[in-house]
Amino acid sequence: MKLIRKVVPVLLTIAMAGVVLLGGGPAVADVSQPSVSLSDDTISANASYVITFDINEELLVDGTDWIEIRFPEGTYIYDFAVADADITVQTESTFGNDNAATNVGDDTVFVEDPDDVWTATIDLVALNLAVSENSDVRVEFVDETIIENPATPGIYTLEVRTSDEDDWVPSEEYEIEVPDVDPLPGIVKVYNPSMILMAIFTGDSAITDAIAYAGAGWTIKVFTGTYTENVDIGSSKTGLTIQSESGYNNTTVVASSSSDHVFDVTADNVTIDGFTIYGATDNEEAGIILSGVSGCTIENNRCGYDSDHKNYYGVYLSSSSNNTLTSNTANSNTSYGIRLSSSSNNTLTNNTANSNSHGIHMRSSSNNNTLANNTCNLNTSHGIYLYEASANTLMNNTCNSNTNAGIHLYNSNDNTIYLNNFSNSTANVYSTGSTNTWKSPTTLCYFYSSSYKNYLGNYYSDRSGNEGAGGIGDTHYTTDGAGDNYPLWQTSDHYTVQAWWLHSDDKMYEADTSKGPGTVTIAASGSNIWIADEAAATDITFSNDTWTGQVVFSSAPGTDKIKVEIGSSTGAGNFTAGGPEDTIGDGSTTTLTFTTNASSVTVPNTNYLALRISNLDTLSSYNVVTGGAWSYTSNPNTGAPDYPVPELATIILLGGGLVVIGVYSILQRRRKSLHLSLTPL
Repeated sequence: MKLIRKVVPVLLTIAMAGVVLLGGGPAVADVSQPSVSLSDDTISANASYVITFDINEELLVDGTDWIEIRFPEGTYIYDFAVADADITVQTESTFGNDNAATNVGDDTVFVEDPDDVWTATIDLVALNLAVSENSDVRVEFVDETIIENPATPGIYTLEVRTSDEDDWVPSEEYEIEVPDVDPLPGIVKVYNPSMILMAIFTGDSAITDAIAYAGAGWTIKVFTGTYTENVDIGSSKTGLTIQSESGYNNTTVVASSSSDHVFDVTADNVTIDGFTIYGATDNEEAGIILSGVSGCTIENNRCGYDSDHKNYYGVYLSSSSNNTLTSNTANSNTSYGIRLSSSSNNTLTNNTANSNSHGIHMRSSSNNNTLANNTCNLNTSHGIYLYEASANTLMNNTCNSNTNAGIHLYNSNDNTIYLNNFSNSTANVYSTGSTNTWKSPTTLCYFYSSSYKNYLGNYYSDRSGNEGAGGIGDTHYTTDGAGDNYPLWQTSDHYTVQAWWLHSDDKMYEADTSKGPGTVTIAASGSNIWIADEAAATDITFSNDTWTGQVVFSSAPGTDKIKVEIGSSTGAGNFTAGGPEDTIGDGSTTTLTFTTNASSVTVPNTNYLALRISNLDTLSSYNVVTGGAWSYTSNPNTGAPDYPVPELATIILLGGGLVVIGVYSILQRRRKSLHLSLTPL
């Protein structure tokens, strides 16, 4: 047995060697692993294919030899219109010479099997010379319309064999990818003033085309997409509204030319709402420019947000008045986030202008504007910069961590600056050649742990001294030209002001200075009533004390020609005088403040707090300036109720009383029940 175990392996070795010497052994594939290159490797694209491989056996041209290529599942062949030149075969001896390729389209047969797999069989009869052994072969499907790539991205292989080979040889892997497609514009719909759909546009110029089609007072709704255009809104398009359907996160307008504004508005009463806007990066170009217009509303837009998506100016008003900019973002622009030049009576509220050179810049007689609730932080120069700009109201703005100044005023006078926050800039305030008011125009009722009535200044992170009554610092702030005698001890959000600002819709809005500018005309011997934006939720009585406020007029009323009264209204145009009143006017001043006589006033449940302004002049009418932070009234301090809801103390007492009554009732029932259970039978 040991001998057999030694002999058998030797005999097997000799036998295998003999097989090799006689030419047997494992079969060697006739085709080497093919390589594949495509003119387009994206899903569902039509592409030309070049397939290169080596053959080990000679292929003849006598009609008996062929090459077959089997494409992966999902590849589609358009075999019905293949011309002879659409498919070529080239051998190693002619590589690099495209003219030497042999057309074999007429000698190629395509077959699709039940599994939707296509095979191309190329008869080599068209070749002038046989394909010699150990030769390279290149098969090219020249016409891109023949082959369509699979619709699913992934890694694929095709297979090749020849008439000398039964087994398919898989190619090297190649990838079919999802195309890198730039965002395309969506659709733009045009509606007439009755909101009837009139037209639909698409493409890169869709917004421009829609504006050209629209009439004055029409509405253009822009749907999700990225639009590459410079949009001009000419003077004939008065009252046009251009509105994004899904907000600036989904709707973008990019300048097609960096040397032009993205939106250039020269028509009055235009509204632009809800876009991301950038690309106007050349000198003096803006994301949005209003030029020589009035009555426009720019809201909810993002005009610059980082170093790759910016403009030279975010929003620019040039010689434009009575416009409203609200809830816009203008960050990371090359120069100014928001710029006003020779532009007056505009209202800027709830805007953010961070990380520009200047946040908000007003110059060249940009007067009588309202800036309220804006944020101007982290700018490389100033947060807010007034250059020869006067009689503006700046209220409740935040200017933090700016490289130079939180607010810089140069030759700018008669501005009213209060309830702003200036923190952690190199200079919180820098004022030269300027005389301004650094407190509220009148005393205001406000809540700061309890109710107070006083002037309110601004918060400065570098204030000194100690906290005084009502959260007012006991040391005046006079750094770098400021003159604030009522500095806030904490940021303005700690002070809840109870005042109502007048609007042109005959309402007055509590603690809301975001309304756009307007005027209300009071005819000679006439009057106008403003009611609060909310009705009283219970009977509310204001104490026997004075009301204060400010009324701004377009022209100065005559001496004692304006009467201001506080009362109530049912909301139906009526007015019940409550007692507080004052008569104002000096014949030369357009901005008038008032302090009424001390008198209590009650607003019944479901009625409205109301203010009536009467014109005692029998000859002249006067226009009251409304919106922004211009005209307002503020209630007395003593026992100030929190209109329009009941006072918290009243709610607590009432609620507590009900609880006590309820508990007492339960105890009485239990006592009675206990008494009954103890009664002897």
